[in-house]
Amino acid sequence: TFGVSWSSYGKNRFYKTFPNVCHFRIPEKPQHTLLKVNSSEEKNPENKLHKTHYKFYLGEEYLGQYTSASYAALPPFPQFIIGCALNSAAPSWDCFHQLRRTKKILQTFPEKERDSQHYAAVMRLLKIEKYTEEELKDFKDYPYTLNTLGKLIEQKENEKQQDLDQWGLRKDSLYQPTIGNQDGYPSFEGVVYHRNKGGPFKEFIKQHEGEIVYLDIQAKPNARTHGFTNYGVCKVGKKCNGRTDNSYQFKNKDGKRHSFKEEGKFKGFFLVGEEKLFENKGDNDTITPLTIVPPEKLAAPESE
Repeated sequence: TFGVSWSSYGKNRFYKTFPNVCHFRIPEKPQHTLLKVNSSEEKNPENKLHKTHYKFYLGEEYLGQYTSASYAALPPFPQFIIGCALNSAAPSWDCFHQLRRTKKILQTFPEKERDSQHYAAVMRLLKIEKYTEEELKDFKDYPYTLNTLGKLIEQKENEKQQDLDQWGLRKDSLYQPTIGNQDGYPSFEGVVYHRNKGGPFKEFIKQHEGEIVYLDIQAKPNARTHGFTNYGVCKVGKKCNGRTDNSYQFKNKDGKRHSFKEEGKFKGFFLVGEEKLFENKGDNDTITPLTIVPPEKLAAPESE
């Protein structure tokens, strides 16, 4: 789901977010063999020729290749421009003059399709026609999507309190974290939510303060390669005193921040530091350092 926001920049400028209203989007799994199109570009700055090659596959079967080309040429006569403008930063009147020669693009597609050249090539080769505005007005949704939405709506309407955990997340949700043990250390695997559904992670980290834990998590949105934040961690039935941001920063042993290659994904063993309040903050925002521990530095688990 994606939160809905509405902005207006007219006479009364404002920006408003509706946290309880959402767009619902779900990808539809194709029911037939996929047609794959791979594109690669070939540029030759010297002769201004630019080629794009499109390779077509039906499943794993190679169908063939189609190549489009464009050629950029300078017009024979340049454009002469001269004028003055007010520079309010100085303030002063600044005058200028220049010779301008804008590139003219000659290509294999009609002018109206220049903004979507890649799509135009695929559509032209496969003879796919665009929907007209009138056709879009009468467009009916796919039955697979309607069926999925129907089941989700029915599930939501018949939802009972016992179906939810203390954080308001369905107990049978695919996004429930897995809390267990990895090589003798407490482990947390799964998704870290923002807003109140970040609660299980905050509780897990607070419970193991000063200990080594294993994490294999995805924290999106609000994630960076070196840390992330979740908001307003308050259990169902309890009120939050304003919004609280709980930030987690990953560090190396020398105290410098540690970044991961893939944004929003954090995996490994970490020493949980002390949760502290941000300085000069009166809104109870907290920050917790998580220091990475290389596997070779881990103590061997005790034998039973």
